[in-house]
Amino acid sequence: MFSAVLYHWLFLGRRDNLHLVLLVGIICGTLFRSASSLMQRLLTPTEFTVLKGRMFATFTRAVPELIALTALIVVMVAIVIWRRRFELDVLALGRNSAVNLGINFNRSVTLILLLVSVLAAVSTALVGPLTFLGFMVVNLAYLVAGSSQHRILLPTAFLLGVISLVGGQLILEHLLNMAGALSVVI
Repeated sequence: MFSAVLYHWLFLGRRDNLHLVLLVGIICGTLFRSASSLMQRLLTPTEFTVLKGRMFATFTRAVPELIALTALIVVMVAIVIWRRRFELDVLALGRNSAVNLGINFNRSVTLILLLVSVLAAVSTALVGPLTFLGFMVVNLAYLVAGSSQHRILLPTAFLLGVISLVGGQLILEHLLNMAGALSVVI
């Protein structure tokens, strides 16, 4: 719900500026990190140690009961996004061009951003937070694919994400003997 309100305010309120989105993201991240830090200070040392272990992403503590549910959610969202891949190409042209080509810009942008929020929430619930993995994978996908067509970008980003996560986990387990966090390795 917070994502829906934030996206509505940023994109549908005529404030569709990427810099504003990043600034709001940084501010919200700092706010939540500060609140988290305050809560950590209120904990006992034993509780703090348990919490600290849960604050970094790891595949070793994924709850088996959640894997099937999250896989189902990810597949459903992936199907919706894949079916909209051509619409994403049109949206990339900008608001005016998309509207002139018959796209309901506000509805499409809100839907895509909510789907991205669902994917981020599912992955965070399953393995923990992975800061900036999405930015890294998307930029690498643009670089590797050499195209801005989403029929090429989406599979490329998926494969690069899998390679990053599996490669990072392999490095963490075999080279670093689990001495660190996956987000640091990535």
